[in-house]
Amino acid sequence: KEVISDSSQAEVANLDPGQSYCFVVAAFIPSRPKATQQGALSRQLCLQRGSDVLQELSLEAWILIVLTVATIIIIAAIVLYCKCCRHRNRNLHTTQSSSPI
Repeated sequence: KEVISDSSQAEVANLDPGQSYCFVVAAFIPSRPKATQQGALSRQLCLQRGSDVLQELSLEAWILIVLTVATIIIIAAIVLYCKCCRHRNRNLHTTQSSSPI
């Protein structure tokens, strides 16, 4: 990509997340003769970026993750509810059977 800026700073847009990029800059002075308008290239600077797995996931993967987590939570809630009901019924049954007739 080539970015031309009117100042000493430039922003390079639309870069791919998780990718590594190398940059080289050169001054461009339009008032000079054509042969010397572009200055010398700078030293190459590379930015190493580790890939962020969460940023690389597709929409389908996120939907699958959310559905899986929701299913696990629902199953855990049902199991917990059943255990509480069984425990409550057991205590109720024990209390009723031990009362005198």
